Amino acid sequence: MRSGIGKAVRVAVAAGMLAGARGFAAEEREGDRLPDSVRGFSGMVRGVVVEKGEGNTFLFKVGRVLRVWEGNKASDPQALVGQIVRVGPNWRKNDRGKWHPVERHVAFARKVDAGQEMNLEIRNAERDAFVILELSREQAELDETER
Repeated sequence: MRSGIGKAVRVAVAAGMLAGARGFAAEEREGDRLPDSVRGFSGMVRGVVVEKGEGNTFLFKVGRVLRVWEGNKASDPQALVGQIVRVGPNWRKNDRGKWHPVERHVAFARKVDAGQEMNLEIRNAERDAFVILELSREQAELDETER
């Protein structure tokens, strides 16, 4: 017999992500805002957290593109500078083939504050949505302090 707890957790995570998206201004959520030349971006950027959503996402204003990864598909990565993008956790399949957000990314997204400047490794996942690729050691340890 399968437990309903796993399903409840997945529903709660999905609801949190949707709630976070609703917390942002409508013009910040429009997928048409991101120039085509940055779609498929994969790399490291420096910028500032503009606004936190109620869920596991936040708005991030890109100040500089620091590095572009080999898997980058953006034709003009530098066009990302000055853009405000929505960033959330990456998703992975578990052993049973079900998708779930990366827990460390969720914990990190919950702890960032508006006005916080940082480097982020991100990838354009869909429209204007970006996911965290990896966290620095310091970023990954944010959730360790409460354990």
